[in-house]
This record gives sequence, C-alpha cells and structure tokens, in this order.
Amino acid sequence: MLTDYPNLSDATLLLDGFKQGFKLNYTGPRYSKEFDNLLSVKENPEEAIKKLQSEIDLGRMAGPFNEKPISNLRCSPIGLIPKKTGGLRLITHLSYPPNSSVNDYIDEIYTKVKYSSFDNATHMVQKLGKNALLGKKDIKSAFRLLKVYPGDFDLLGIKLLGKYYIDKTMPMGCSKSSADFEKFSTFLHWAVSKRANSDNLDHYLDDFLFAGEAGTDNCKHLMLTFDEICKELGVPIANEKTEGPTTIIEYLGLIIDSQNMMIKIPLDKITKLLELIDFFSSQKKVTLKHMQSLTGCLAFCTKALPSGRAFSRRLYSSLSQAKKPHHFIRVSNGMKKDLLVWKSFLTTFNGHTYIQDFDWVNSPDLELFTDSAGGKQLGCGAFLNGSWACLKWPSNWAKDILSDITYLEIIPIALAIFLWGEKFTNKKILFHCDNSAVVSILNSKTSKSERVMSIVRTIVLWTLKYNFQFKAIHLSSVTNIIADSLSRGQLEKFKKAAPAAEVEPTPVPQEFWDLLI
Repeated sequence: MLTDYPNLSDATLLLDGFKQGFKLNYTGPRYSKEFDNLLSVKENPEEAIKKLQSEIDLGRMAGPFNEKPISNLRCSPIGLIPKKTGGLRLITHLSYPPNSSVNDYIDEIYTKVKYSSFDNATHMVQKLGKNALLGKKDIKSAFRLLKVYPGDFDLLGIKLLGKYYIDKTMPMGCSKSSADFEKFSTFLHWAVSKRANSDNLDHYLDDFLFAGEAGTDNCKHLMLTFDEICKELGVPIANEKTEGPTTIIEYLGLIIDSQNMMIKIPLDKITKLLELIDFFSSQKKVTLKHMQSLTGCLAFCTKALPSGRAFSRRLYSSLSQAKKPHHFIRVSNGMKKDLLVWKSFLTTFNGHTYIQDFDWVNSPDLELFTDSAGGKQLGCGAFLNGSWACLKWPSNWAKDILSDITYLEIIPIALAIFLWGEKFTNKKILFHCDNSAVVSILNSKTSKSERVMSIVRTIVLWTLKYNFQFKAIHLSSVTNIIADSLSRGQLEKFKKAAPAAEVEPTPVPQEFWDLLI
C-alpha cells in the first residue's frame, strides 16, 4: 500500500522505518550517562518494574541487564503519570537535562507536526446532515508500534533498581514520536479513504472518527474497511474503545450530537475554566505552568466555540514571557478584562453549542451594511435586510473621539450585532470594510487602543452568546450608499437606495449608548 501513497517523502520514511527502524535523527554527542528517575518512580518502583516487564513481554523493551549492554548507553529518567482512563503510564523524560537532553539534539524539522482540527469533524457532520451516523476506533499502543533504528538504542537506556533496560520502540517522551506516528496514521487515513471510496473520516494521532449519512451503512463500511486494513498491516485496535455507528459520540473530549447538530463541552471542563479565571483575576503575576493550564483549558473549550479563538490571543502571546514552568508572567489589566468576558459568558453557558454553518456568507448577501461618518453633526448607520438604525454622535464627545475613525467605524458593526444578533445565530459572516485598520482589529479581536478594545470585548461576548463567527475583508472601493446615507442623516437618499426598507428605524436602546464612551 505504501508504494501507492502519493506523499512520496512520508512513504519513504515509513518504508525505511518499518524495514530498518525509525531513526531519532539525533545529532548530539553519544556518551554514557545516567540520571536519577522521577519521584513518581522512586515512590512506586514496583509499578515501574511491572510496566517494564510488560513491554519486555511484548518485545518492545530489552532487559533487564546486570551490566550495561552498550558501553555508551545513556539512561534518561523515567516517570509514571496518570492516564485519563485510569491507571498509570510510563514515560521517558528525554527532555532532561535542559539544553543537553536527547530531545535538544533532535532538529525541529523532524518534530513539527500539524494535527487535524476539530473543525474537520464538525464540517463532516454539517455536510452529512442531521442524524449522521458516527463511529470511533483507536489504534492500540500508538507510538509503541514504531520500532527504533538499532543504531539509536544507545540513546534509550533506562536504569531501575540497579538493572539496565533498552527501549526498542518510540517512547512516550521523545519529541519525534508524535511526528512519525502522525505520518503513519495519516497514511492509514488515506488507505481507508481510498479503499472505501469515502472521505468521511478524520483522525487525531491514534483516534479515528468515521461518519456516514443517516439511514445508510456508509459509516459501518468505513469502520469495517479500517479493521480490514489494520489486520493486513498488523496494526492492533483497542476494541474496548470502539463506538458506533451512533448519533452521539465523544471525540477528542467533546460530545458530537448529530441528532441536535450540536457540540457539548463537559461541564467539569467549564467549571475548571471558571475556577482558573477567578484565580487569575486576583493575581498580579502567575507562573508559566499556571498560564499553560489556563490557555490549555481555553483551547479545549474553543474547539467547540470558534468565535472565541482569536480573542484568546493576548493570553497565548504571554507564554513567550517565560521559559521555565516556575518563571512568572505578569497578568495585565487587559488580560483580566478579556477573562471577564469569558466569565460573563461561561457563567450562564450550559456547555451546548450548535454546529455553525459550513459556508461563510458575505455581508452584502445578507443585505447587511454599516458605515460611519466623522464629524460633530454626523453619526453612523446600520442596515439588515430592510431593518435599519442610525444614531448621531453625542454632542459632548471630545474632538479626539470624533477623529478616531477606527473607533467610529466599529460602532455601527456593534450596533448591528446588538440589534439583530439573533439573526446571525450559527452563521459565519464576512464583513466588507474599506478601513484596513478596522479589518485587522476585527480579525485579531485585539487593539492597542483601550477605547476600541472596550467595544471589541463586547462584540466578542455577543458572538459567543449568539454562536456566530465573523471575519472582515478589506475592499478599497466598497459601494455603501445605504449605510453611508444613514450615517449622514440623509434619509431621502437612503429611501431611494432602499425602497423596500421598513418605514420606521429600529430603536436604539439606552443600553447600547451606555456601552459607548
């Protein structure tokens, strides 16, 4: 099968790997060195011995040896970490010691990996429609299926209770393991898709998701094809994790419900995120480890809440301020205000969110137009499919506000969402805009101007509330007669441009005025 694989470079790597063993591509010095094991192993050596013996029985580990079987054997620390499903997992700490570890000498070009986005799964369900059938299968042992090139055995030593061991398969803890296994699982994905003549599957490392239209055996056929190919290749399947075909399934920690066309975030994840937000809101600085915990939790939740992804950028950017887990990061006022938006939304969120429309729609196709005019006697206007609203800039606004074109341009967009947000539910909207600064701010959901950020945060909250996404695209010559005439108070011109518009404008409540400076 690999000889037919169109990705020739990956096909070569996989063929060589399965014939000769997968190389670590280590470029550092090779000398004998022994490091102390992690505390989890020192406190529970019996469990570590049991894990090692199990790997020996499966042919994945060599040992135990009373003496070093290789003169320059390097013994990295091992540890035990909890599995999500219960029990403990044995890991090799190949990133120790810092700056001279095994992983430090493996170039990033061999370790970079791009995983499938959860969006692929939701797009697949959206395409197949309501009550689409879903199935799931897991490859058993994952990385451990990849045998290591014997010339790298000297890098994978383990020492425990005076005995030596050599890991013969890709270990959990090697920076190259994920990249190589993802290449293999991507090949497997391709092979199943080709044989089944269907692209309705997705994978994330060893997790595979299959789908088919309601009332068909397409999902089942994909699952059987996967079983068939795995059997031919000798790839073990974790049968206890197999699910489906069904309409409700967990994938990557989230629940996909094709009956209701929604994604469900486990409530314990939302509770944890709220607890972290409360903690951060009371801190002036936090450790890198704490920030990684917060951003990790946010990243998990925004898999189901794409509207909030870009808005978390300020938090992600802060990670570059520290290098070690115990180093501190300053929690700025801007970060705290961003987190308050999340708290405001999550406090009443039940964890259920509908799958958004597959296609992006241009704002003119919705008959959505907004515009602003700078000047004391002018204002802004918004129009949506016959409904319209306009407001005049407050007479008490100072010159610096009236000359802040970026701020003024964002106000009518906020006005349209405030008044008609429910009509945007589950949509993905492309706003047309002739101001490149506004386009950048709307797409990044951030600005250096606190005045602008105050309204951007409010817009983000509404997108989360109504479950829609938006992006802005820059068009230098946007024809916008309808909204332009509203922003200038030229109602006669407006009515000629939009003869089917409602007779009366949509009232602008005081609540919206209160959001403005």
